[in-house]
Amino acid sequence: RKREGLPTITFPAKDNPNWKGGITEISDLIRVTKAYKEWRLNVFKRDGFKCIICGAGKHLHADHIYPFSLLLHEGMIETVEQAEAHIPLWNLSNGRTMCETCHRKTETYGRQRKEK
Repeated sequence: RKREGLPTITFPAKDNPNWKGGITEISDLIRVTKAYKEWRLNVFKRDGFKCIICGAGKHLHADHIYPFSLLLHEGMIETVEQAEAHIPLWNLSNGRTMCETCHRKTETYGRQRKEK
């Protein structure tokens, strides 16, 4: 959204302060694939588009019960193509619909396991 009266500043990619050398995490690349979006939608449909904990219907996340990061690591996933062929990533029984508030309370929220 444009801010009225303020100039828009753009940078060529390599000059942008957020540029990291053209490296995008494999997990981020997977999360924008058709396969991931379909898995997410199917989890939501199965759970009736409601958080399985509190019943909220807004700000929903499709959470991997067994962590996404561990599935990638254990499957030695390095490419989107490998991820698309890795059946455990797309197992609906490993997914659950959670609102953002409930998801933040899980021990695996934020792509890392919390220490107990």
